[in-house]
Amino acid sequence: TCKYGDTKMKLTKGIEFEKHVKRSLELDPYNSTALHLLGRYCFEVSGIKWWEAKIAVTLFGCVPQSTYEEALDYFLKAADLNSEWAENSLFIIKCQVALGRTQEASKWAGKLRGRPGTDPEILAQIDALKL
Repeated sequence: TCKYGDTKMKLTKGIEFEKHVKRSLELDPYNSTALHLLGRYCFEVSGIKWWEAKIAVTLFGCVPQSTYEEALDYFLKAADLNSEWAENSLFIIKCQVALGRTQEASKWAGKLRGRPGTDPEILAQIDALKL
């Protein structure tokens, strides 16, 4: 799903986005950016609200499906290819929190906090998770 626009547009663009990113991964399965983007898609779909699901069923006959576990898998694959990507690490932390794995999330947060030059916005988002 995309973050901006009405629900119909978000759902339509999200489905289109997923197709393009999956095609990109077919062409290059080691593309850390595409893995991260597919993780972001799965993360957003995992948090879909009940009323967005109702609209999706009305418009498309189904609801986009994913899990935080699936999102985490994509983020971890991206991290294997690009371990210094702070934003990707942030989403690993967010998935771990969503899955109730706060101890693992704290380990990742500690790595990011200890990394020189980490974007202060990313650090603020980690602090907001209260790990």
